[in-house]
Amino acid sequence: MTSHLEEEYQTSWQERQTFAENMQPIIGQLFRNKGIEISVYGRPLLNASPIDIIKAHKSVALHEERKLRLRESYPFVEALSKMELTRTY
Repeated sequence: MTSHLEEEYQTSWQERQTFAENMQPIIGQLFRNKGIEISVYGRPLLNASPIDIIKAHKSVALHEERKLRLRESYPFVEALSKMELTRTY
């Protein structure tokens, strides 16, 4: 593998890991404060490690023609956290 490709892969991995790490507290807060459970094709993301979150996103490719990118799902999770939602029991 050339050093340029290695750099691209490393940058891509770091980006995915950053998104996953940033999603963790939001996912926890959504569950605790609003009763919202985030999952990706049945894989719960509550208490998931960053690697588990990345794997869940990658597994979408098994069911769809393309994978779900963390850079696409992060804004969705972030927007949910900012919505005025009430917890129902």
